[in-house]
Amino acid sequence: MTDDARRTFFELIRAIGEGGRTMELWDRIKDLHLSVFKMHKEQDTGVITAENMTDEEKNIVRSAFFGEFLSLTSATSCFKMSKPRALLSGMMVFRLEVVPVLLSVVTPAVHEKVYRQRSLPFLAMREELFRRKLGGTTYYSKCPESSRDDSHAPHKFPWWKEDFKTESTDYGFCTTDVVTNYFID
Repeated sequence: MTDDARRTFFELIRAIGEGGRTMELWDRIKDLHLSVFKMHKEQDTGVITAENMTDEEKNIVRSAFFGEFLSLTSATSCFKMSKPRALLSGMMVFRLEVVPVLLSVVTPAVHEKVYRQRSLPFLAMREELFRRKLGGTTYYSKCPESSRDDSHAPHKFPWWKEDFKTESTDYGFCTTDVVTNYFID
């Protein structure tokens, strides 16, 4: 199953890199995060590394207009949430473990574009917004089966805590709540 999810992951990167902003694209982004979840559910580390990526996979990543790709993968407002916790877990693993690997195979110009666009903090903000959306009792009362969709992250990753704690930060132009209780060793 990990090989199938891996193949799906790279096919989706290619499709997202080639596609425009459509509803089909949002479904692909959701499926991309779910494929990350599936891979890491079976094997918690080392599923995608620079060493085990084929030349074809590296070329897919390089040709995906990576800066734009990162911005697109953070769009969560259009997700149809059939597996919300799996989706959130996949989003977090994508940002924390997969993106650094993918960035290691692209050119320095792409690195500069990613950092100039502040894509990585944007991914974290979208996770937080998505988590808040999931936390609403209205959502769970409408979709009670979603609350039973178990995430693998609490079992695999020491930085994941099931009880999110947030701290409000005032930047002057906006106030943001940041998750404070997961850490990377």
